[in-house]
Amino acid sequence: LALRSASAKTKAQRPPNVLFIITDDQELDSFGFIRKQSLTPLIDRLSAEGVNFSRAYASSSVCTPSRYTFLTGLYASRSQVKKFTRGISPEGQTWVHWNSDLAQAESNIAKLLRKHGYVTGIVGKLHGFELPGHHPSINRKADPHDPEVDRILKQDQQRFAQELKQHGFDYAAHLHRGNLGSGRSIPLPL
Repeated sequence: LALRSASAKTKAQRPPNVLFIITDDQELDSFGFIRKQSLTPLIDRLSAEGVNFSRAYASSSVCTPSRYTFLTGLYASRSQVKKFTRGISPEGQTWVHWNSDLAQAESNIAKLLRKHGYVTGIVGKLHGFELPGHHPSINRKADPHDPEVDRILKQDQQRFAQELKQHGFDYAAHLHRGNLGSGRSIPLPL
């Protein structure tokens, strides 16, 4: 009996798990828990057992600046990435685009969660960030089964993951630098 109550107390003291799923250009019909028009049992279960932000708004209609705002808490227009600031006209900012750099942000959500005892991780699409690991000689027509292409892609994936780990993520893998299915990039190997 004492073991059961101690175990229950330990579970009650643990902070809740936090999982953010961020998608691009998602229609409401894509999720069963919203409009009951799609079969998405795992996402529906996460929704039923968790918290949904049903009145959340994106800070930008473009994926990378919106992701930057989510990760850093800053509007993308506050970015100090040189490629971005050089493009600002004397009249001021007119277009928020590839202006994200975790290295120049003092804090981000991963660092904040880690500070409070969480183990953090990131997977999936993360293009537009000023992080190392992209090899310009690899194009969308490259054969990932070619041993040399495979070697370069694995090396790039490792460098990209290591850089993200320096910015607060304990786990970083399965990263994709482009829009899936766009044909503009090939996936990095696992």
